[in-house]
Amino acid sequence: MSENNDYVILQYDKVIAGTKDAVLLGFCDGDVWFPRSISTVEFEQNEVSVPLWFVEEKELEAFII
Repeated sequence: MSENNDYVILQYDKVIAGTKDAVLLGFCDGDVWFPRSISTVEFEQNEVSVPLWFVEEKELEAFII
């Protein structure tokens, strides 16, 4: 796992649900909760900015744009 806080942008398919603390985003192979404290969702572009360590932990590298 990466030790740095570099941010990357992911392309997601759809928004599934949301709470005050997190957003559930759908990808072609599953859904992932993104904590609002570490991510920024651009709803109109279907993009989310999140730390690289989180992407690696959730194995979402294929969705980096």
